[in-house]
Amino acid sequence: MVGRNVDGVPLMAAGTNAAVNDFLYDADPSGTRCPLGAHIRRANPRNADLFGHPAGLIAGGLSRLGLPRPKIRADLIASTRFHRLLRRGREYGPSLSPEEALEPAPAGDPPRGLHFACVCANISRQFEFVQNAWIMSTKFNGMTGESDPLLGDRAAMGNCSVAGNFSIPRDGQLARRLTRIPQFVTVRGGAYFFMPSLRALRYIAQAGSQTRPA
Repeated sequence: MVGRNVDGVPLMAAGTNAAVNDFLYDADPSGTRCPLGAHIRRANPRNADLFGHPAGLIAGGLSRLGLPRPKIRADLIASTRFHRLLRRGREYGPSLSPEEALEPAPAGDPPRGLHFACVCANISRQFEFVQNAWIMSTKFNGMTGESDPLLGDRAAMGNCSVAGNFSIPRDGQLARRLTRIPQFVTVRGGAYFFMPSLRALRYIAQAGSQTRPA
């Protein structure tokens, strides 16, 4: 459901001579290696103008314009380059084994979770778009009735009354579908921070209008 092994290595990891995150999904168009709705594919579909695609002024320019016209599945996520984020997650609290996670939380269980931080230039086009159009959408990548298996809140959205499913494509077989997936993540809080800060931006905006001494 995450699209990574327990040690964090992506299911689509490149060869040993390449950086572990230097990969695309071109070799797995049907999602039999990494499911189409896995969290890692939703958070960053990795298509279009990334490494391994047309280079050069003309070929690269045509690729950025969507020419030649992409196939239907590629076109579903063709705007990836407009919604990139610099993101990191940092754990806090003691680790939890899979066996412990299946048991009820004991009294006095310490808080644990993940601090997520990202940097972007446009909140609505980047962070909020990724959250709404890819993470929470029940129609991402041509699917239906499925939100992000890791971050999805399982609430009905629009005309889709079911959001707790997850499909696992299989070669030569019908996809395996998990249903009634529980909500795994509870958001404790969040905030937008400006860099520079709003105070600094106001200072910069006013600096040009101030009279300088001779």
